[in-house]
Amino acid sequence: MDIWGWVWDMREQLAESGNERLAQLMEEFPRAAIADDVEAIEAMYPEALGLARSLGLPWVEIFVRHWRLQALGGGYEPLAEAVELLEFSHREEHRACPQSVCVVQDVAIAYAGADGPGFARERLDVAEETLARIDTSWPCFTCITGERVSALVDAGRHEEAVAFADAQREALRRDGRMPEEREVGEAPALVALGRAEEALARLDEADSLRADDYDSSFNRERRLYRAQAQLALDRPDEARKTLETLDAVVDGEPPYQRRWAEAVEALVERGAWENDWRLGSRLESHVATQVRRGRAWDSVLVAGVHGRLALRRGAPATARHALEAGRRQAERLRSPEAAGAVLDPLEAAIAEHGDAASEPALPESAELFLESLGATEDPDPERDIHALEAARRRWPDDLEIAGALGSAHAALGRMDAAVAVTGEFAESHPGDAEAWGAHGFLLLRAGDARGAEEVAATLEGISETDGAWLRAQAAMLRGDHAEAARQAERVVALEPEAWNARRLWAMAAQRSGDFAEALSQYSAVIAGIPDEEADDDHWARLIPATVTGAWRELRESAARVGMELEGEEGAVDELWGLVRVRFDARDVRWAARTGPVSARVVEVSPPGDRQHAGDLVVFDPAPVDEPSEEDDEDAAPLLQVVKLLDEGGMLASAYDGVHPGDERWSEFRETLLDEGWLVWVSFLENYTLYDDDDEPRPGIYGGLAAPRDMDAATAHARLTELTAGWEHPFTWLELAEASGDEAALARQRADAERLALY
Repeated sequence: MDIWGWVWDMREQLAESGNERLAQLMEEFPRAAIADDVEAIEAMYPEALGLARSLGLPWVEIFVRHWRLQALGGGYEPLAEAVELLEFSHREEHRACPQSVCVVQDVAIAYAGADGPGFARERLDVAEETLARIDTSWPCFTCITGERVSALVDAGRHEEAVAFADAQREALRRDGRMPEEREVGEAPALVALGRAEEALARLDEADSLRADDYDSSFNRERRLYRAQAQLALDRPDEARKTLETLDAVVDGEPPYQRRWAEAVEALVERGAWENDWRLGSRLESHVATQVRRGRAWDSVLVAGVHGRLALRRGAPATARHALEAGRRQAERLRSPEAAGAVLDPLEAAIAEHGDAASEPALPESAELFLESLGATEDPDPERDIHALEAARRRWPDDLEIAGALGSAHAALGRMDAAVAVTGEFAESHPGDAEAWGAHGFLLLRAGDARGAEEVAATLEGISETDGAWLRAQAAMLRGDHAEAARQAERVVALEPEAWNARRLWAMAAQRSGDFAEALSQYSAVIAGIPDEEADDDHWARLIPATVTGAWRELRESAARVGMELEGEEGAVDELWGLVRVRFDARDVRWAARTGPVSARVVEVSPPGDRQHAGDLVVFDPAPVDEPSEEDDEDAAPLLQVVKLLDEGGMLASAYDGVHPGDERWSEFRETLLDEGWLVWVSFLENYTLYDDDDEPRPGIYGGLAAPRDMDAATAHARLTELTAGWEHPFTWLELAEASGDEAALARQRADAERLALY
């Protein structure tokens, strides 16, 4: 069953029928899911689902709903949706949908996230029933295999998990199929069986199947397995480095948090990770995330880690808080008593430690208390919160103390408690704009845009400016950039020197595509504030100035941030070297920087990927990630694309074949570059091909793209002319096919088969 063949055909049909947007969404959904970009999935989901339903395409609806469930990663929260989709996809008229079998995995994942051990039997049943009716030719053969292995691990059947994984991998090889890099679900079982070295070897093999810079949910999971194996082998320094590569995603994505927490606890025990309130805050947030997604079993386990580490650093109140959260989630388990092995020892340890704190001594005034609090060189909200609570009781009308207590709760990851403190204060001081504002902005910090907007309605009756400012930021949080700009404009109309409101207006306008307004607002800020405070605004202005062609403003801001440009006026189109530009989480291309925030893509994408060759883009100057210490000092930064200024529109094709020799290749490449082509080399070193004589020959593979005003026949003819004297085969199949030269296409296909080109 060629699932991806169906997807590609459907996208092509949609594009040809004028439904390019749905075709684009079908391309972006799997990319975002595999990259763990849940925010992007949720943003696209209503539109994609609505388009699929409006066009009467239930198979596309199944596709869209499936990939959203894949991104969510399981739990009670998505379980009902997964079960409903399973029923929908297995109706008689939908059973032939290529993605219907994949929905079985969605149910297994949802069960695993909700209560892995508790639903182990159900997960095994659904996996076994599905595997009985598919074979190794199905892409989901690997996925369903992984779900059965995972269920066996959760059931404690480690030997069986390893044996089953081995058997399935052998079945793939027997049928001539390459095992995939994600097939390492048995690694935790190997570690449990005392075979950690073998687990690492299998993880190494899986990693070798993907490029080092490829990031996905699969290799993130492998990194967690790797850390677990390294710890089993008592290699804490290696395990820490492995975990640090996950920092960018682990806090937001619950599927990784339980194994991360367990590994960190082991590192703390070995003195390789600092156990302070900051770690406690992360774990508190992880518990909250697990609870929100309905991941009951992982909630219990993370709460257990959180509580044990809190006791270890002498914070029994935090441990008690973690215990209570774990007990509440234990009630959702199929067998609540299963949580006892985790929570009962924690409760006993808390009782032994003792968590009753005496009433702290407070100074004579709130001012003195706050002064003593601020004098601490190393703030520790976990240590200070008991005194803050006492101060709140003693000085109930002091907003600064209430705010400090709310901030302490927030710093510890207890957003509900933080919001309760500021909300109670605001309710008891109905005419205090500052109190309502503090409460509203804490709601924003908690991610509650709707709650903040309700507060803004009250605040507007006290201070129109403050109410509008809160509304602007709430709209920004919701992603309603037009409304955010409108509310920021209200603030500026009331207070022309509200520089932060102008900044937000500029940001919202830019995200809405109104770069002229963004330029206007950043320019107003720059003109209104001291020069020494405007560096960030000059950096921000580079983007709208480039998009709108405001070269005077661009040159002024570039000079202010220390960039030297050619000439003194006019357009900027220079050559600064290579950067990596990111269109989305999985779509990263090499580009030649042409100015402070502009670049032209020089990489030719491989067949099947979105083609960006020749695209002129504007990017955010703040790198998505900085090169690591291990990288070369000249390593290219990764920069997020903000705007496509000019689509390359180049006619692209992969090339593949025997390397013609350095001199010929250099002449070929330079000639094409001079004529406006792009030539990108993907594989050269250690790429060996064998012709009929079985002699090893160096190969070369990559992509080339013809100028956008050149048709396929002309491009094909030019390549044929330039390679006419080459002794060994060299192919450009896509261009040859598009040219209509059937004889040349037949020759190239024969060459590709003879050389085993892929």
